Amino acid sequence: MAKGTAALLVPYASSIHKLTGSWDMAFIIAAAANIAAAVLAVAVLKPWRSRVRKHLER
Repeated sequence: MAKGTAALLVPYASSIHKLTGSWDMAFIIAAAANIAAAVLAVAVLKPWRSRVRKHLER
């Protein structure tokens, strides 16, 4: 799964590098995406999982 994701995202990171001349912005965007994924996991998936488990226990 990770190799497939990397294969899809490397061209975008390369384009960002070409536009800015530095890898810094590509890494900042990747870090922001990871933070967003973590926040969504806690804010959305955790409550959803709790509701599903309660529903299945009935």
